[in-house]
Amino acid sequence: MSIHQINIRETIMSRASIHITAALLFLLVPALMRGQGKWERLAPGATDNYKGVCAVTAARWYAVGDNAAAAVSNDSGRTWQSLTVPTSSGFWGVYATAGAHGDIVYAAGDDGTLLKSVDGGAHWATQDLHYGSGFTFGIFGYDSSNCWITGGEFDTSGTSTGVIVATHDGGAHWNKVTVAGTYSFDKCWFTSPMVGYAGGSADPSFATGVIYRTTDGGATWGKVQNAGGGVNSIDCPDASHCFAVGFNGVALRSDNAGQTWSMLPLPAAYTSAIFTHITFMNRATAFMCGPQSVMLASTDSGATWQRDASFPQNAPTLWTMATAPGGGIVLAVGDAGAIYRFRAKQVKPTAAADTSVIGFDSVRLGESVTRTRTLAAANAAGLRVDSIYIDGSDAHDFALVAPTSSYPIALAGSQNLEMSVRFQPTAANQDENADLVIVTNDADHGTVRIPMEGFSKAAGAGVGHEPAGGASPAASITLAAHPLPAVAETMVDVGLPSGGPLVVELCDVRGAVVRMLLDATLQEGTHRIPLDAASLPSGTYYCRARFRGGVAVHEIVVMH
Repeated sequence: MSIHQINIRETIMSRASIHITAALLFLLVPALMRGQGKWERLAPGATDNYKGVCAVTAARWYAVGDNAAAAVSNDSGRTWQSLTVPTSSGFWGVYATAGAHGDIVYAAGDDGTLLKSVDGGAHWATQDLHYGSGFTFGIFGYDSSNCWITGGEFDTSGTSTGVIVATHDGGAHWNKVTVAGTYSFDKCWFTSPMVGYAGGSADPSFATGVIYRTTDGGATWGKVQNAGGGVNSIDCPDASHCFAVGFNGVALRSDNAGQTWSMLPLPAAYTSAIFTHITFMNRATAFMCGPQSVMLASTDSGATWQRDASFPQNAPTLWTMATAPGGGIVLAVGDAGAIYRFRAKQVKPTAAADTSVIGFDSVRLGESVTRTRTLAAANAAGLRVDSIYIDGSDAHDFALVAPTSSYPIALAGSQNLEMSVRFQPTAANQDENADLVIVTNDADHGTVRIPMEGFSKAAGAGVGHEPAGGASPAASITLAAHPLPAVAETMVDVGLPSGGPLVVELCDVRGAVVRMLLDATLQEGTHRIPLDAASLPSGTYYCRARFRGGVAVHEIVVMH
């Protein structure tokens, strides 16, 4: 049996912003906070083996495992509530993201089982993956529209071949791709809706590992690397840098978007170890886990690794880890309901930091509003932001929508960094509260918590910029561009099923917005938006259209 696991990453979209600015002033001290913290074991939500875990916010997590085990936590993993699922299959992976009426949750399991919930696990529906006899090992979600399932499928002779199943319309349709020359795929990771990597094995003994790459969203795959053992996990902290781990001490990195790979330098005791999973808490701090209390850590962006002394020696096998949006918290799960949590060391803020409340006016259900704060470097060169995330029991009502950069973010003297938060209530007539947490390398104010509060109401005039009638699926938006490759007079056509607010952005391969093309309320129909590509560097970009909770993405190639 193989060691299997799952990683999670999500993209959160915002609507029109209402800006309020308050400077947070920091005095820089040459002390670093890169990943300082420790592991702690939390109370399990079950005694079954947990195989998958993911985070929607820093507070809300989902975990799945053997014997149809499924649970949710609303307090950063401290306590768990079991979820009832309509299957007896074991689960290997879970992905969840915030939806219009509750969390959208996928649970992937044995024999190609895939369940979907749109109300945070209260009700489930079976998704047809067009599987025959086979197994499902992992799931990766990029956003509410794009998701991939990895595993293997047996033919009539009993031979397994690796398969990857993808949806680009939020689960309405799934497309299965079989990759010849493979036995199974364990894990995949996507750095954009189009570019991704899948790791697995070429043989049933998992003696030969393989890494494949796609540039068309998973429609076709090409092999980029063989490995000396089955590849169990991949994590890419940005579009250029990727890491892969697996059997027989396999620990690889690529610094050129997966074109070439090299072995990582590991401590001598771990050069033949089994690594089940790798995850980056932020751009600097990463972890590898496995059986026999394996937990290695890197605090220099994966350049060097050592055993994490804070992790216990007698831990059960760990199968997977996940990082909270914005970093700051990592959960690792494994056998016998094991759940471990790592929290970045936090320094109590003092009165020198501006922690005035970020307030939101009353908003109806289905609407949203965004506020923005500015972090100022205060003329001190060398300030580094290690992570920004939202924490608290009501964190699921708030979403961090900026910055979109990979962490850590280095700020030069007098440079500002905008942080935007969206408030979209999920319960009526309630006061909602959470904290915006900013983790920096400043020794005096390393962590600052800014309280956020807002009131939700079920009816009446709201201040949100999204209709209260609910979200339209991404499939209802049509998006096209011509001619391609893009030229100075390229046009982007967006078709809307009804009137409403539309945001169209041009993003780079990391998902960062490089140009805002449109932010306006339009009528039903097709709208033509000009894109002047003459000033853009040659490369691959993605046009993203957001409308009533749905999102459509179209690849645009610029060549000069």
